[in-house]
Amino acid sequence: MKKIIVLLIVFLSHSLIVQAVEDAQHKVQATEADTASTDGVLKKVNKAQGTLIIQHEEIKSLGMPPMTMLFNVKDPSMISGLKAGDHIQFKAIEINGALIVTWIQVK
Repeated sequence: MKKIIVLLIVFLSHSLIVQAVEDAQHKVQATEADTASTDGVLKKVNKAQGTLIIQHEEIKSLGMPPMTMLFNVKDPSMISGLKAGDHIQFKAIEINGALIVTWIQVK
């Protein structure tokens, strides 16, 4: 009987974790689709850490005025070929306080 209860608890815990991950993925996808692009200039590209320092215009979707700041990238491969000084358009979202570039292109 104890084995059945333990298995039931493990199964339910796993189901809840899977559902939470799927919910988070859907939230990110919906947020990405609703985000308008913003113009900016790359100040620093750190391929090893997957980060960018961007001097950007206002990011309306995040309620952020123009400034220069650090962003993480959704996928490190997306910054291949980018360099400081590039004028860019990008989309960014905020997840748990982290700013993440989800799309970027050189202008």
